[in-house]
Amino acid sequence: MIERAWLLLLIVGGGAQARAENSVLPRGVGAVQIGSRAYGEIGENYDAGGNRASLARPFERDLTGRSILSGSGGDDLKKLGEALRDYDGAAIDDGPKLVDELDMGKLSGDVKANVRATYVGAAFGIGHELMLLLAVPWVEASSEARLSHTGGNNALAIKEKLGDLAFTELQDGLGRAATLSERDVYREVEAAGYGSIERWEGKGFGDLQLAAKTAKSRRLAHKLVASAGAAIKLSVPTGRGDDPDELADVPNGKGYAGLGVEVTPRVTIARLVFLGFDASYIHNFERDVERRVPEGEETLVAADRKTTVRLDPGDDTGAAAVVGGAYKGFSATLVHGERRHRGDRYDGSLPGNYGELAASSEQRERYDEIIFGFDTIAAFRRRAFPVPFMLGLTLHRTASGENVPAVQYLEASVTGFFSAN
Repeated sequence: MIERAWLLLLIVGGGAQARAENSVLPRGVGAVQIGSRAYGEIGENYDAGGNRASLARPFERDLTGRSILSGSGGDDLKKLGEALRDYDGAAIDDGPKLVDELDMGKLSGDVKANVRATYVGAAFGIGHELMLLLAVPWVEASSEARLSHTGGNNALAIKEKLGDLAFTELQDGLGRAATLSERDVYREVEAAGYGSIERWEGKGFGDLQLAAKTAKSRRLAHKLVASAGAAIKLSVPTGRGDDPDELADVPNGKGYAGLGVEVTPRVTIARLVFLGFDASYIHNFERDVERRVPEGEETLVAADRKTTVRLDPGDDTGAAAVVGGAYKGFSATLVHGERRHRGDRYDGSLPGNYGELAASSEQRERYDEIIFGFDTIAAFRRRAFPVPFMLGLTLHRTASGENVPAVQYLEASVTGFFSAN
């Protein structure tokens, strides 16, 4: 599976002015928000060491003799490497070990993912400084993998060099290795019961987001106002989680429920400049899921290893510094933040390497955002504009991270208001 893409979308109530004032809707007033998020083509992620790497890395193979001996080319090529290692090449022209001579080149690849999400959100004021919110995204995603073989392949030359000196199994192994190509990887994936990695497409609803938010403000001095918002958030797993029979899918949901809180303290100066920070904590709940449990550290896990296991997901935390300004309905906000998902834990009755199953589940994303906004709320209150609405435009990029995709996206939203009074 392509690493979780942080697709859980913003709950309605965004916009720079709302971020500045920790706004909540008055009782009996509602809002509807429609937004669209378009990701740039995703082709790289940050590995566990924080280094950028191709999404195709799990399919790349170094096919030199010593590499296949360590398992780089799979079990069959590893057996060939062991046979060559045991066959003393020094007996032929005092040459080096045959395993050191063998070079079948390299299998490399290019994986690209494309994601687009549309979401609808709603909010409604139900009491003094209290409102309820919900949002649900519709996610469309696709991925393509193209593998290629580069470099030479001297397996046939080694086979001819050995001639009748090599036992039958070694001759057959070298013969098969001489015709190795990227198609062998595709066939290996298919033989293990996985869907095609060449092309994958999926669409559907993401996880439903619910929240209850409150906010209070206090004037500290002339033109200096402090405010604090707090929200209880619930994530309902209505989206599709990780599919154990796909290697190139893009999940549009977490696959488990989460419940947590978010706080958003702010200081506003003369209603022009604001600064503060956001902090959140989400506890994720255990759930039974289907997974393929590896026996060791294999990339391709046999289909008969698929079983129901208990997933105990790690919790999520987030923190961000926020600074911005607003003037006559126009606003701009800069955000620098970090999201973190603690490592998952798996357990089940089938013996296997559950630690490998949870590998790369410890995730961290450091990101930057620029948010532009425009609203007619103040003008509507002055009766200078007939309709209150908000427009938002967000530019997001992953600055660094561990075990997360390197993403950029552009999000546009429009919010309208209505009164039930």
